[in-house]
Order: sequence, then structure tokens, then C-alpha cells
Amino acid sequence: HLFRAVLRQRLHTETRPDEVRTLNQRASRWLVEHGYLEEALRHALAADDIEVAINIVEENSQDLLNRLERHTLERWLAMLPEEVVGERPQLLVAQGWLLYRQWRLRALDAVLDAAEACLDAGDGAPTTAEEQATWGQIDTLRSVTGYMVHNDFQRSLASGDRALDWLPTAERGARSVALMFRSAAQQGLGEKDTAIRQLQEAINEPAHLAPSKIQALMGLAFVNYLAADLYQMGQATDRFLVLAADLKQSNAIAGANWLSGLLRYEWNDLEAAAEHFSEVAGQRYGSNFAAILNSQLGLARICQVQGELDRAQELIDDLRGESIRLDNPEVLPCLDALQAYQWLLRGDIATALGWARSFDSGQPEESVVWFEAPSQIRTRILTAHGTVAEVGTTERDLYEKLKLAEARHNTRWVIQILAHLALAYDRLGQTDDALASLEHAVALAQPGGFIRSFVDPGPALRLLLQRLSQRGAAPGYLSQILAAFDTVPQAESPHRAMLTPPEAGTIDLLTSREEEILGLMAEGLTNQEIADELVISLYTVKRHATNIYNKLSVSN
Repeated sequence: HLFRAVLRQRLHTETRPDEVRTLNQRASRWLVEHGYLEEALRHALAADDIEVAINIVEENSQDLLNRLERHTLERWLAMLPEEVVGERPQLLVAQGWLLYRQWRLRALDAVLDAAEACLDAGDGAPTTAEEQATWGQIDTLRSVTGYMVHNDFQRSLASGDRALDWLPTAERGARSVALMFRSAAQQGLGEKDTAIRQLQEAINEPAHLAPSKIQALMGLAFVNYLAADLYQMGQATDRFLVLAADLKQSNAIAGANWLSGLLRYEWNDLEAAAEHFSEVAGQRYGSNFAAILNSQLGLARICQVQGELDRAQELIDDLRGESIRLDNPEVLPCLDALQAYQWLLRGDIATALGWARSFDSGQPEESVVWFEAPSQIRTRILTAHGTVAEVGTTERDLYEKLKLAEARHNTRWVIQILAHLALAYDRLGQTDDALASLEHAVALAQPGGFIRSFVDPGPALRLLLQRLSQRGAAPGYLSQILAAFDTVPQAESPHRAMLTPPEAGTIDLLTSREEEILGLMAEGLTNQEIADELVISLYTVKRHATNIYNKLSVSN
């Protein structure tokens, strides 16, 4: 690099600027002809030949996306002047696809609006095949945001229909994404059979169109997952894994293993789930961030279940760093929720409660693709350690989410919300309501064999399941769920037992340091002020505070 710098300095010293520009133009043309596109782009920009640079990106952006080289496209777009990108609909659409791959979906609408404005500034309705394809890609991405951001399934379905009308057959990648989200929207509107039939038709298409089969199998597995039909989901994921192994394509491998991991986790086959989720991690730079995010969240959750809390923390921290790198705040709620549960498992009840109490139930709706809904983790924390009033608020929030999930035919979430509602009712002393809610959840879950949706809420739900079992409800299935609780290590069970008052004389004596800290608490000092006063770390203060709370059987 030093020698290169010397040569460049000599070039600019001994050669006129117009000659340097000509040399860069010639270099750019030669490099394009021989397939060295990024080098060609750099020389075009060095020659201040913006049109050539734009053409290089526009003509190759779709190919980069089809080959899942999103990092290359990200780099190329960053090399172009920002104002140039904002004036070219094809570049804006490429930027939109990049946002989709990064799962920054709330930023998509503004980019699509800008692309449409550029197209509308032309002659109105699309006339050329190129314009039609661009509109088709915009509608494809509108179908994504309609479903994932706005929860407007009619809008998603209409956008998907338009996209399939506009897009040429050669645009297989975009067409397959439109088909997948169009089918998901149909399922959300109660048209599951229609969605599955259309996905099956795409899968059984005689022509071997890899993108179509990948997205159709992904859509088929996902639609059955939302409908709580786990055995049909299993058939789809098995076919998907075979196709992914045959294609050796990152997006297929990541998608197949992510969905297979979700299925195995729900069936409580944690070893198999961890293997699938780990396989996704190996495709980190070639697949959609949604698969990476949820697989890593799944791995972290398995580590928590197995008591490997340090490894779980590493996975959470790594995801947080990646979300910052991608400038993607949309995924932070699910990360914050899992972090709060991590604090709970470590015994830091006060910090976990702080998150649960600050949780904004009015924030943007939880994504159906997240591994776990933050509102449900909040319920576990508050029913174990919150006040009765806080549990009452949680119960009302859950009931509203239940009505939404039922209206959207998301049976998987209906099952999980009902299970968490049972926790809330039980804490509020409404035992009959708790058992009725749980019995409804079990009836919906039994055909799919759900297990973890009942184990994850914790030991308080086990007691309710035992009472339900005594009534004779679903005997074989409930025995299977109850048996799964026996595999949960002690690290996963810091819940209601902590609130049970100890018998007289069983409170452990406080250590001298704990007495000292308790005295400073009584004076009203904050944790940080106590740390400064005693010249110890904030973490040490929190650890002592947690020990004090546990010994005195209090939660704050």
C-alpha cells in the first residue's frame, strides 16, 4: 500500500488532471469488460464519471441480491453520492431490498415512497418492461411492510397481487418473496387453505426454480407454524432441509434450519434445536438477518434453560452489537426482553423488575417472527415478583393481545397468550379463570404437540397444569408436558417460590457487608451512591442487594 501511494502521488505530480481522468475512464471500461465490477466502480468514481458508476450498480444490484451478496451491495451504494441514490428509482429499490435483507423494515416505506415519487415524475403509468419490473419490486416490498410493519393483511395481499402481475417471470427472487408474504397475508385473513394450495403449486412446479421453491417452502412452514399445525410444519421443514442441502445456498440453509430449530424447540428437543440454530450462525453473512436474529435468540434461550448463563449473555451481547452495526433499533425490544429474563435467572430481580415496569405496551406491535414476545416475558417477571396491581395491568394487556391474535388467526400466539393469562389470573386469585384459560390453550395446542409454550412460563404454570390434569383433561398430553418440567435445571426456576414467606426462624443471617448496604439503602442512597461510599463496583452492590432481598423474601 505504501508503494501504491507513491505511484499515485507521482501520477498526480507528473500527469495533467484531464489525463488522469482519461486513465481512470479507460481502466473502468476494461475492468467492466473483464468482470472486475467493484474495481471498475472505484475508477469510474475517481474519474468523476457518475453515470458510469450508477450504471454499474443498477445493472448488477439485482444479481448481487439474488446471490445474497448484500454486504457488497451495501458497500457499493455507500460509495455513490447520497443525492444521486435519492434520484434513481432502481437504486432506491436496491436500497429497499438491502433494508429487507437487514430486516430494517420500518425504514422501508420512506425509501419506497421516494422510489415511487421518482417514477411518478416520469410519464405516469409504466410503459417499458424495465419500469414495470421496478413497480413490481416496489409492490413486493410493500407486501412485506403491509404484513410485517402495519399488520394490514388486505394491503399486503393487494400489493402481492400487483407485484405478481408486474414482475416478469425472470424476476424469480422478487416473485418468490411476493408469493410468500401474499400467502402469509391470506393465512392472517383466515384463508389458510388457499394460501397452502398456492404455495404447494409453487413447490411442485416442474421447472427447477430455486428461489421460488425456497420461499414457497419457507412460506408453507411459516403458515403452518402460525396456524399451530406443527406436524404439517415438520413435513415442510424436512423437504426444505433436503432442498437446502442440494442447493448449498446460504439463504436456503439459514431459512430451513431456522424453521426446523423453532419446531424442535417447541417439541422440547433442545439438542436438535441447538444444532439447527447453530447451522444458521454459519450463514451469517449470506442470509436474511431475521433468520440470524431469531436463531441466535433461540440458542440463547436454550443456554438459559440449560443453565449456561454466561454463554447466553455472549449471544445476547453479540446480537446487540450486530443490531447497532446495522443501525437496526427494531430488534431491540426482543433483545431487551431476553436480557431482562437473563437478569432474573441471575437473581438480579430488581433490574428485571425495572425493565418489566418500564415496558411500554403501546410501543409498535411485536413481530410475529420474533422468537419470543416481550410482553410474555414481562408477564413472567411481574407475576413472579410484581405487585397485584401490576399483574392486573398485565392481564388487561394480554387480553387485548389475545383478541388481536385470534382476529389474525395466529393460533401459535393464542396458545402462548392463554398460557400467560393463566399465570396472571392465578396470581390475582382467579383460579377458575386461570384453569379455564389454560384448558383452552391445551385444547388448541394438543393437535400440534406444543411443549415449550407451557414449560417456558415457569413452575407456577406447572402447578396449574397438575390441577388441570387432576380434572382428567388430555391425560396423555398433559403427562408429556409435565414430564418436560423435570428436565429444567434449578437456574431456570427463580419464580414464585421466592415470594413464599419463609417459616419462622429460617431467614439466613445477613453478612456484615449486607447489613452495611441495607443501612445505606435505608438512608435512601442509590446503588451507585452506595458503590461510591463503600468503594466497590455497582455490580457488587446489586449482587449484595439481591442476596438481601432473597434472605428477607422481598422483591424491592
